[in-house]
Amino acid sequence: MTSQEFPVTFDGVQYDLQRFLRDHPGGVNTLKHYKGKSIVSAMQKFEHSASAYHMLSDFRVDSSVRGVSANGRIITSEEQGRDVKEIAFLEELEGKLDWSKPILGQLHLVAAHYDRWVNSAVYRPCRLFASPLLEALTYTPWYLVPLVWVPVILYLGCTEFGKHVFSEDPTLRISPLQYLWHVALGVAIWSAVEYSLHRWVFHLDPGRSVALIKLHFIIHGLHHKVPFDDYRQVFPPVPAAALAYGFYLFFSCIFSYPLIKMTGGLIGYLTYDMIHCYVHRGSPKAGSYLYSMKRYHSNHHFVNHDKGWGAFTESLLTDVCPALTSKISGLVKGHSIETPGPITPDIVSESLKCGRELAKASKRRGAQLIRNGVNLAGCSPALLHFFSTKLPADVKSVAEKSHEILTATKIMQMRLCGDAECTPNTFLSFLEHQVIRLNDISYCKPYSITCKKSAKFRTIDGSCNNLKHPAWGRSIAPFTRIAKPKYADGIFAMPVARSGRALPNARVLSTRLFQDAQMNSRVLSHLNTQWGQFVTHDMVFQVMESTDEGGINCCAGNGNDMLPPEWENDKCIPIRIPDNDAFYSYQGVKCMNFVRSVTAPREDCSLGHAEQMNTVTSFLDGSPIYGSDPKLAKKLRAKSGGRLRTESRPKCTKGFLPMVEDKSSVCVLRNSSDPCYLAGDGRINQTPTLAMLHTLMLREHNRVADILASLNPQWSDERLYQEARKIVVAEIQHITYQEYLPLNFGENYFRYYRISPVSLYNRDYSDDVNPGIINAFGAAAFRYLHTMVPASIATCPSGYQAVYQHRLSDHYMNPILLEQSPESFDDIVRGILAHSSGESDPYVTGEVTNFLFKCSSAWGLDLIAMDIQRGRDHGLASYNDYREICGLTRARTFQDLAREIPQDRINALQQLYECVDDIDLFVGGSMERDVDGSILGHTFQCIVAEQFYRTRGKDIEKVRMLTTLFVGGSMERDVDGSILGHTFQCIVAEQFYRTRVGDRFFYDNGEMAHSFTPDQLKEIKKASMARLICDNTDGVQFIQRKAFEVESAYNPKCRCDDYSAIPYVDLTPWKKSIFDLSD
Repeated sequence: MTSQEFPVTFDGVQYDLQRFLRDHPGGVNTLKHYKGKSIVSAMQKFEHSASAYHMLSDFRVDSSVRGVSANGRIITSEEQGRDVKEIAFLEELEGKLDWSKPILGQLHLVAAHYDRWVNSAVYRPCRLFASPLLEALTYTPWYLVPLVWVPVILYLGCTEFGKHVFSEDPTLRISPLQYLWHVALGVAIWSAVEYSLHRWVFHLDPGRSVALIKLHFIIHGLHHKVPFDDYRQVFPPVPAAALAYGFYLFFSCIFSYPLIKMTGGLIGYLTYDMIHCYVHRGSPKAGSYLYSMKRYHSNHHFVNHDKGWGAFTESLLTDVCPALTSKISGLVKGHSIETPGPITPDIVSESLKCGRELAKASKRRGAQLIRNGVNLAGCSPALLHFFSTKLPADVKSVAEKSHEILTATKIMQMRLCGDAECTPNTFLSFLEHQVIRLNDISYCKPYSITCKKSAKFRTIDGSCNNLKHPAWGRSIAPFTRIAKPKYADGIFAMPVARSGRALPNARVLSTRLFQDAQMNSRVLSHLNTQWGQFVTHDMVFQVMESTDEGGINCCAGNGNDMLPPEWENDKCIPIRIPDNDAFYSYQGVKCMNFVRSVTAPREDCSLGHAEQMNTVTSFLDGSPIYGSDPKLAKKLRAKSGGRLRTESRPKCTKGFLPMVEDKSSVCVLRNSSDPCYLAGDGRINQTPTLAMLHTLMLREHNRVADILASLNPQWSDERLYQEARKIVVAEIQHITYQEYLPLNFGENYFRYYRISPVSLYNRDYSDDVNPGIINAFGAAAFRYLHTMVPASIATCPSGYQAVYQHRLSDHYMNPILLEQSPESFDDIVRGILAHSSGESDPYVTGEVTNFLFKCSSAWGLDLIAMDIQRGRDHGLASYNDYREICGLTRARTFQDLAREIPQDRINALQQLYECVDDIDLFVGGSMERDVDGSILGHTFQCIVAEQFYRTRGKDIEKVRMLTTLFVGGSMERDVDGSILGHTFQCIVAEQFYRTRVGDRFFYDNGEMAHSFTPDQLKEIKKASMARLICDNTDGVQFIQRKAFEVESAYNPKCRCDDYSAIPYVDLTPWKKSIFDLSD
């Protein structure tokens, strides 16, 4: 071995990389450790493209042909994970050409696959022309460019400076600063021209036209095919001069001081050419700016030639933010063998600085798009959706900080992955190992609050419920997870299939798997589904990203087409509508608006993947009534007698909710007098039945407050409000855990896992159980309710003599149905009791899959497609992952799902998904069979149960962690006695366990300062949905005892004044001594 050799081996074949040391994207230092060694592990460790493997054959010195293809390229079993077929195909293309002859005359041989061929680089000389003279004209040594252009620049610069700065003519004279401004403008114009030429001219697809292919190859294709040719790295002076003259003529027509700007343009051109030449020829120091640029430009040549067009233009941005490349849109693969050292505060600070600047730029761009007309105009489904999930003003600053942190994390990932092996998962593991917290650099402070241990009432925002962890369960906090996220980049990018390709289109999944039909339940009433939505809103509210100017439009016009990339907000992930869509194609709709959920910083201020924000408390604490924000809670109070604000109506003895101040910004108004309600939750006006439940709970609070005031006239407004709130929240919890959950998810299941209370008091509260909402619960499992929404709203006049149906889509965001007459409210109550709910199955009414939030148009959104897309937006793990967490066997093939999912649904899944591991949680969970006593399958049942356990408190070794949420869970069969399959049942159970055991103020917790007395708790446990309706309506006199079930022989109607059938909650145990003045 001589000093002029650099031998390495690959699968027993020898190569000499001496010529390649300088040109390797990682530099000499990357390869020096492998001299005389095998590079198999290095090639596998750091991802190399098929082109890189193909180019390796140019350095082969071993004459043996063992294990090689006919063209000299090695194909080995050790290339696991590499695209061997692509490598072989490139060799086949290369074999068609004779590289000892001029290539230009042979391009017709590869015309059919020219793009793939020209972007698979080789390390060999390339002759273009047979004529020695023409061939010589294609060679340009790098030093010729400055020799030609530096004198020209100096001449023009000095001449124009003297002509204008020292001119006696005031019409020509400018200041030195103005002169520099025009020069800088010339540099900027050149940068834009260089970027535009490279992106839209040099990378224009020539198709199969041999003439165009030859022209493209001469202009730019040659540089991509042989990027290491030292004499073809710079732009030849002769064509450059012709181009410069053309631009000068152009400048003269539209710009003042054209020669000054031309001087700046030439400076930009010369700088660009020299930088470009250096990133190909140079070997900069690892970690330096030029090193980052070299690797960035190498990414354009060898990884993705459709990105990174501006080597100089985009380097201006990387000069300010060295870790940034290609709009922070992808991971630049590492080539260094060094592992990253500790991340210093300086690195974190630098990344955060870049993150802040880029987040601000993103915000400005979003605002500009709206000013340019890319907004939610008119009465559109997207606008109504925005009304329903509007970002509260007090949340914006938190959301913006989260965006900055995520951007900084991405920048840090790109920076570290430039120096070490780095996949999305290993990067996050590295961050967790380093424990990088932003409070270390005074950027973020962990949540801190002083709690009163003796407090008798829960706080409005949920803080201080857990004295050990005061932030657990509070509003404006991140969701929790029971399975690691599946973001494509490990941070926030939309998930992809296991193959790396895109997951199936969400609209296609919706139409193919969730049929436009509905099977009405023989048992469950519409009220059952509506109460489920109320409970969901009590615990979960994920809002969409927006701008200060309003909502974000991700589609052209009103869904007429997809937006071009340059007009799309980076918060957008719109759903493309197929051209053959059975519904939307007739409406001219090609794009469904979809905006990403707002994210939240981590509680401990650490770096990592995105976590979506829950803007309400995680506890089942009546937040739709009282709010999760102290300011809103105060606004809702009447400030007298402990009551909440109400408005009166003629001939109605019960109050109605107050109105919002600006009704047109929240509701669809057909008349100015139409109601638009204000409550503790902004989603109240979504449907009249939801507004009806809000009104019932408001009336219940005031009814309880009035009774308490009569029992305890000495109590202040504050004491009456808090005591009434405490009682109403206890009633909500009791109804949910004793009536709703056992009916829907299986009484045996919930009792077995100690989710439902089993005695007068529970004593299993644990401050080690986090009641935070499981992301899979909020974004998938509990969305099973969407498959149960009835197609219409029923109204039933007094006496139940007739039931009138009102199309659901005619009443989104307009609750006028409640107030059309003095009897309207009671008519809706009777209707929701008499009308059946839909079943929890893959049969969904078109009112939510085609007409959701329909406004003035003849169409709306698709709720099921949006549920699937939301699960992906949240990076939820797959259905198969949650199956495993919930105790089911991990499926290796689609047929392994047969025990939980019917065969016809398995067949449908197999037609749509490439792999069983790709099935979305919501889809898979919705396809499962029902579980014992539950309306959910095993997976969703597991998730929901876990959440409601958390809302109460103690970690148990039971149903653990769930499925990939929306898609996988929905396909499961329901478990016997449950409306859900195994997976959803598992998730739901886990959540409700946490919701109970993790809530210090849960109504039946005993032996605490705030606990109800035994007599009080006995009365609370008489509460029922039927009694709540009887007490808070004017004309409902008969009702079935089990209000969540339709009337039947086993559930007949009873009179409201029959207290033996429908017990009454006696508040006498709350009477205190007249001397009790405590608050």
